[in-house]
Amino acid sequence: MSAGAKFQFFLPQNLAYGDRGTETTVPPFAALIFEVELLAIA
Repeated sequence: MSAGAKFQFFLPQNLAYGDRGTETTVPPFAALIFEVELLAIA
């Protein structure tokens, strides 16, 4: 892992919101995908 590296994290629906979802933005049973860029290491 070095500064400037980019990663994708996938959360399956059972670890995310499951059958609840959110009221407006995430539907039930949706997987979540996060794109993360490491800017610096302190």
